[in-house]
Parts: sequence; structure tokens; C-alpha cells
Amino acid sequence: MIALGVRCSNTDLAYSLLTGGQQAPVVLQSGDLAFPKNFARPQRLTWIVQEVEGLVRQHHAELVVIRSFEGLKKGTAYEERVEAEAAVAVAAGNCGIKALYKKRKNTLAKDLGFKGRGKYLQLLDTSVIAGFESLSPKVQEAVICAWSGLR
Repeated sequence: MIALGVRCSNTDLAYSLLTGGQQAPVVLQSGDLAFPKNFARPQRLTWIVQEVEGLVRQHHAELVVIRSFEGLKKGTAYEERVEAEAAVAVAAGNCGIKALYKKRKNTLAKDLGFKGRGKYLQLLDTSVIAGFESLSPKVQEAVICAWSGLR
């Protein structure tokens, strides 16, 4: 199984594609995709859909896990992030993905074998993923998302 983990912000999208299982996950590809600066909102959302579709199709991902927004729910930054998350969901649907999840920290922790409290993610043994510590914090979140979807 190949899982795509995604962490959106209002300026970029961090992603990670993992295979294997929860005990031995393997990162196939990960990175940050900065949104084009000169695109209007509709064009940016179309761009996100196209990029995510490309990742899903190229790697034959079977499920997508989106890191859900947990901050204050007001303002343009919130709206832009939620729109980006929706574009990822649209891309997954366009590719025939039936397993799409939006997860908060507590759900990620629970799905990775901890109690359903986000603070337990700090106890996660990330040493099983080569180079995890050198990844940006957003890409690390995307890795954890994908990891939580593996079985």
C-alpha cells in the first residue's frame, strides 16, 4: 500500500509518499510545493489539484491523509488553508481514491498506537524513517500523516 500524507498551509503544500507498514515505513518521496505567487485563487486551487493528481497517479497511491487545520478559525489564512485541503480532496476523488482522511493530532496519535492525545506524538520513534530529522517540520507532519494510514 502507498499512502500520501499532505500538510497544507496558505503558501505551500508539504507531502510525503510512504509504503510498507506502520512498523517499517519507507519514504518514497517527500517535499514542499510552494504555491505559485502570481496565480489568482481559482488558478492556485486548480494548480493544487493538478499537482496532487500527478503525485497520486505517478506513485499509485491508494489512500490520502490530510493534516487537518487546528488553529483559530477566522481570517484569510484559515480560509486559504481549508481551500487547499479541499483541493487535495478533489484531486484524490478525481483519481478514484476512496480512502481519504483528515486527521488532527489526537487522531494521528491514536492511529499510530498511542492514546488519543496529540501530545503523545512527541513519543513517536521516528528513527525508523531514514532522514526524518532533516525534513522540514511541515514535511515531517506529512510523513506522520501518511504513516498513520499504513497498516
